[in-house]
Amino acid sequence: MFKAVIFDIDGTLADNSERQKYLSELRWDMFFNEMGNDYPVKEVLELYNLIRNSQQYKIIIVSGRPEKYKKLTEQWLTWNNIYYDDLYMRKDGDQRKDNVIKQEILKHIKEKYEISFAFDDRKSVVDMWRENGVFCFQCQDHNY
Repeated sequence: MFKAVIFDIDGTLADNSERQKYLSELRWDMFFNEMGNDYPVKEVLELYNLIRNSQQYKIIIVSGRPEKYKKLTEQWLTWNNIYYDDLYMRKDGDQRKDNVIKQEILKHIKEKYEISFAFDDRKSVVDMWRENGVFCFQCQDHNY
Protein backbone atom coordinates (compact mmCIF):
# COMPACT_ATOMS: atom_id res chain seq x y z
CA MET A 1 0.00 0.00 0.00
CA PHE A 2 1.35 3.43 -0.96
CA LYS A 3 1.96 6.18 1.58
CA ALA A 4 -0.09 9.29 0.85
CA VAL A 5 -0.45 12.91 1.90
CA ILE A 6 -3.81 14.69 1.69
CA PHE A 7 -4.14 18.34 0.68
CA ASP A 8 -7.26 20.48 0.78
CA ILE A 9 -7.52 23.26 -1.81
CA ASP A 10 -9.51 26.32 -0.66
CA GLY A 11 -7.70 28.04 2.20
CA THR A 12 -4.88 25.49 2.10
CA LEU A 13 -3.25 25.21 -1.34
CA ALA A 14 -5.26 28.16 -2.69
CA ASP A 15 -5.55 31.60 -1.11
CA ASN A 16 -9.29 32.15 -1.43
CA SER A 17 -9.37 35.30 0.73
CA GLU A 18 -10.59 37.46 -2.17
CA ARG A 19 -13.56 35.12 -2.71
CA GLN A 20 -14.59 34.80 0.92
CA LYS A 21 -16.85 37.85 0.61
CA TYR A 22 -19.29 35.61 -1.27
CA LEU A 23 -19.54 33.15 1.61
CA SER A 24 -21.32 35.60 3.91
CA GLU A 25 -23.88 36.16 1.14
CA LEU A 26 -24.13 32.41 0.41
CA ARG A 27 -23.29 33.10 -3.24
CA TRP A 28 -21.65 29.75 -3.85
CA ASP A 29 -21.62 30.00 -7.66
CA MET A 30 -19.68 33.27 -7.50
CA PHE A 31 -17.35 31.80 -4.88
CA PHE A 32 -16.50 28.81 -7.07
CA ASN A 33 -16.57 30.54 -10.48
CA GLU A 34 -13.77 32.90 -9.44
CA MET A 35 -11.45 30.19 -8.12
CA GLY A 36 -9.21 30.50 -11.15
CA ASN A 37 -8.06 33.89 -9.84
CA ASP A 38 -6.68 32.46 -6.59
CA TYR A 39 -2.98 32.51 -5.91
CA PRO A 40 -1.38 29.50 -4.28
CA VAL A 41 -0.46 29.81 -0.62
CA LYS A 42 3.31 30.11 -0.95
CA GLU A 43 4.24 28.28 2.26
CA VAL A 44 1.91 25.35 1.61
CA LEU A 45 3.10 25.13 -1.99
CA GLU A 46 6.70 24.93 -0.74
CA LEU A 47 5.76 22.04 1.57
CA TYR A 48 3.82 20.38 -1.25
CA ASN A 49 6.90 20.58 -3.50
CA LEU A 50 9.18 19.13 -0.81
CA ILE A 51 6.78 16.23 -0.30
CA ARG A 52 6.22 15.65 -4.00
CA ASN A 53 9.91 15.85 -4.86
CA SER A 54 10.75 13.31 -2.17
CA GLN A 55 8.90 10.73 -4.30
CA GLN A 56 7.96 8.89 -1.10
CA TYR A 57 4.27 9.80 -1.10
CA LYS A 58 1.26 9.83 -3.36
CA ILE A 59 -0.49 13.20 -3.40
CA ILE A 60 -4.23 13.15 -2.74
CA ILE A 61 -6.38 16.26 -3.18
CA VAL A 62 -9.61 16.25 -1.17
CA SER A 63 -11.87 19.24 -1.75
CA GLY A 64 -15.32 20.32 -0.65
CA ARG A 65 -15.84 21.85 -4.09
CA PRO A 66 -18.74 20.36 -6.07
CA GLU A 67 -17.77 18.03 -8.92
CA LYS A 68 -19.29 20.41 -11.48
CA TYR A 69 -16.19 22.55 -10.88
CA LYS A 70 -13.78 19.69 -11.51
CA LYS A 71 -12.50 21.03 -14.84
CA LEU A 72 -11.83 24.50 -13.36
CA THR A 73 -10.17 22.86 -10.36
CA GLU A 74 -7.94 20.70 -12.54
CA GLN A 75 -6.98 23.75 -14.62
CA TRP A 76 -6.04 25.73 -11.50
CA LEU A 77 -3.96 22.85 -10.18
CA THR A 78 -2.18 22.48 -13.55
CA TRP A 79 -1.55 26.24 -13.89
CA ASN A 80 0.10 26.17 -10.49
CA ASN A 81 2.14 23.02 -11.15
CA ILE A 82 0.29 21.03 -8.51
CA TYR A 83 0.28 17.43 -9.62
CA TYR A 84 -1.62 14.72 -7.81
CA ASP A 85 -2.41 11.03 -7.90
CA ASP A 86 -6.08 11.27 -6.90
CA LEU A 87 -8.64 14.06 -6.70
CA TYR A 88 -11.78 13.69 -4.59
CA MET A 89 -14.59 16.26 -4.66
CA ARG A 90 -18.08 16.76 -3.29
CA LYS A 91 -20.86 15.17 -5.33
CA ASP A 92 -23.06 17.78 -7.01
CA GLY A 93 -26.09 18.65 -4.89
CA ASP A 94 -24.57 17.31 -1.65
CA GLN A 95 -25.17 20.07 0.91
CA ARG A 96 -23.70 18.30 3.92
CA LYS A 97 -20.85 19.85 5.86
CA ASP A 98 -17.30 19.40 4.59
CA ASN A 99 -16.22 17.35 7.58
CA VAL A 100 -19.00 14.81 6.94
CA ILE A 101 -18.22 14.56 3.23
CA LYS A 102 -14.48 14.30 3.76
CA GLN A 103 -14.96 11.60 6.38
CA GLU A 104 -16.82 9.52 3.77
CA ILE A 105 -14.07 10.19 1.24
CA LEU A 106 -11.50 9.13 3.85
CA LYS A 107 -12.99 5.63 3.91
CA HIS A 108 -12.33 5.27 0.16
CA ILE A 109 -8.82 6.68 0.44
CA LYS A 110 -7.92 4.23 3.21
CA GLU A 111 -8.79 1.34 0.86
CA LYS A 112 -5.97 2.43 -1.47
CA TYR A 113 -3.45 4.32 0.63
CA GLU A 114 -1.70 4.49 3.97
CA ILE A 115 -2.27 8.11 4.97
CA SER A 116 0.80 9.75 6.51
CA PHE A 117 -0.70 13.19 7.16
CA ALA A 118 -3.03 15.88 5.86
CA PHE A 119 -3.12 19.64 5.33
CA ASP A 120 -6.40 21.54 5.84
CA ASP A 121 -7.63 24.92 7.06
CA ARG A 122 -11.10 24.45 8.59
CA LYS A 123 -11.22 23.54 12.25
CA SER A 124 -14.14 21.12 11.83
CA VAL A 125 -12.31 19.25 9.07
CA VAL A 126 -8.98 19.27 10.91
CA ASP A 127 -10.78 17.83 13.95
CA MET A 128 -12.33 15.11 11.76
CA TRP A 129 -8.93 14.10 10.31
CA ARG A 130 -7.46 13.90 13.79
CA GLU A 131 -10.42 11.99 15.23
CA ASN A 132 -9.87 9.43 12.47
CA GLY A 133 -6.19 8.97 13.25
CA VAL A 134 -4.78 11.23 10.53
CA PHE A 135 -2.08 13.65 11.69
CA CYS A 136 -3.22 17.01 10.31
CA PHE A 137 -1.45 20.33 9.87
CA GLN A 138 -3.91 23.22 10.17
CA CYS A 139 -2.69 25.88 7.72
CA GLN A 140 -5.16 28.59 8.70
CA ASP A 141 -7.93 29.00 11.24
CA HIS A 142 -11.02 29.13 9.03
CA ASN A 143 -14.52 28.39 10.24
CA TYR A 144 -16.56 29.15 7.10
